[in-house]
Amino acid sequence: MTSRSENFQNRINTEREVICIVNRSDFGKHTPLAGLSIGAINNWLLRLNNVYPTKHADTLYAHLVEIGKSIGSISDDSRGIFQKSKIQNLEMLEKIKFNIKELCKKILIP
Repeated sequence: MTSRSENFQNRINTEREVICIVNRSDFGKHTPLAGLSIGAINNWLLRLNNVYPTKHADTLYAHLVEIGKSIGSISDDSRGIFQKSKIQNLEMLEKIKFNIKELCKKILIP
């Protein structure tokens, strides 16, 4: 079983990784994502739609919100006893990160 500090560090690393995926994209350089809180994601979506309206924004938004909610469970000790659920959550996070990477490639700067 991992310690509380390890779980917290895993959460932070996942959040940083997702933010870097978005911010390293072509559009992310001009509309950076500040965090994975709902407020940060909403602010980012408004700026993205003002600068680069795209049909992929809503899907990307949904993935960011989902991963933002999911990473909270990584550092939640009360879920440590449900190891199978935790592993499934980590697998889901990897799938969402992959989807975010693919969507970021589709949003092109005009």
